[in-house]
Amino acid sequence: MNRKIFGAFALALVLMAGVFATRALYAQARGGMGGMMSMMRDCPMMGAMAQGPDAALKHRQELGLTAAQVQRLESLAQEASPASRQAMERMQALHREIRQASDGDQFDEPAVRAAFERMGALHTEMGVSMLRTQHQTRQILNADQRAKLQELGGGMMGMHGMMGMHGMMGMMENCPMMRGGMMGGRMMHGDSGAHRMHHPEQR
Repeated sequence: MNRKIFGAFALALVLMAGVFATRALYAQARGGMGGMMSMMRDCPMMGAMAQGPDAALKHRQELGLTAAQVQRLESLAQEASPASRQAMERMQALHREIRQASDGDQFDEPAVRAAFERMGALHTEMGVSMLRTQHQTRQILNADQRAKLQELGGGMMGMHGMMGMHGMMGMMENCPMMRGGMMGGRMMHGDSGAHRMHHPEQR
């Protein structure tokens, strides 16, 4: 597994979980995992990751990248990597802060609200950054390469050879909004509903 691509995928999931948590839970309740995956495919940040410099470098042979293109894409990926790592750390810290303020006997609403406001600002900052990097990647590629990369992006959305469905769900469960919604879903549908979400092959 390419560590940089894993990091980009993880960041996109964390950002997406915070922005679309309510919609994801609705989609899961109505359409199962297929509904959630359809929503993820429509997420601009997931699309930006699938068409970013790391994705282009992963498919360098299929795209027929020149040495000059590889060099420019590697430089772009190196520039984006520290910011992505810092954003992951900041997001994880906010998740911990929200859990500490909401999981105890007392609900600290001001602290939770302040943390979510900072999280919203971080979502905006990183979403814009990811889309900017996607645009810069596309500027390095020619028209045929851009079309090919967009076609190949579907493989990444399928997570073949990456985290797998259970790993993805484990990461999204760490989002406070997802955790709260899942607990509510278990109360509404019972443990069997939660079991089916983690083991969709069982009926």
